[in-house]
Amino acid sequence: MISTMQKSIIFILLSFFTAMQLGAQDTWKPVMEKDGITVYTRPAEGCPLDEFKGETIIKAKLETCVAVLRDVPEQPNWMGDCLGSRLLKTFDRNHIVAYNILNAPWPLSNRDLQIDTRFEEDYKNGKVVVSMTVYQEELVPATKYVRIKDFRAQCILEKIDDTTTKATYINRVNPMAPVPGAIANMFVKNNPYMTLKGFKKMVTLKKYQQ
Repeated sequence: MISTMQKSIIFILLSFFTAMQLGAQDTWKPVMEKDGITVYTRPAEGCPLDEFKGETIIKAKLETCVAVLRDVPEQPNWMGDCLGSRLLKTFDRNHIVAYNILNAPWPLSNRDLQIDTRFEEDYKNGKVVVSMTVYQEELVPATKYVRIKDFRAQCILEKIDDTTTKATYINRVNPMAPVPGAIANMFVKNNPYMTLKGFKKMVTLKKYQQ
């Protein structure tokens, strides 16, 4: 018969190994470092694509970076794999719904997505978080493209000084179909790299520096 002390030891050991497993699942693995951009990935439960994270330092003030993120129609000019984008609905200044058409890697067909976007601005502490999820109400009929219904992302902007901002881009997207491993690995590395590379170019435009 197991004593109370033995039960306690078993419980502690099980808790320890469970914590280790959860920690391993949460660990980001670096997969690319180029042009001052570092890309990480980690497995995403229930999704054929890994979740990815891109980090970089942007030579622009925090407000300039936020202005780029608010300009929805310009997203195809800098966001990786974005073929089209438009504003669908505005609840208030910090809560909007956007529509994106996404270039899916072969052999998949292109996808579309309604994005519920919320801005949390804390300029006092030098931080802005943009959170994105799927907007459930169908504002655009899902007819021409495969509609993505499993998606979440965050863009975290942190002020370093008056002319420098750290940008972190995290994305988990389910393409709604199996994806060959080689294609999946290429996508989760290239998408955040191209997105942050494009972001760095956009902040140099005069219209965002006003």
